[in-house]
Amino acid sequence: MNINSIIDPNKRYDFVLVFDVTDGNPNGDPDAGNLPRQDKLFELD
Repeated sequence: MNINSIIDPNKRYDFVLVFDVTDGNPNGDPDAGNLPRQDKLFELD
């Protein structure tokens, strides 16, 4: 493989990364037992 085959604009490689998550919490904080993330500086009581 030479550099010309790498930078050839006529050759295109597409890929897709697919993954699955079980019991995931997108807003969870892994350092706090997966509890929701909280901003202590601006927390209102």
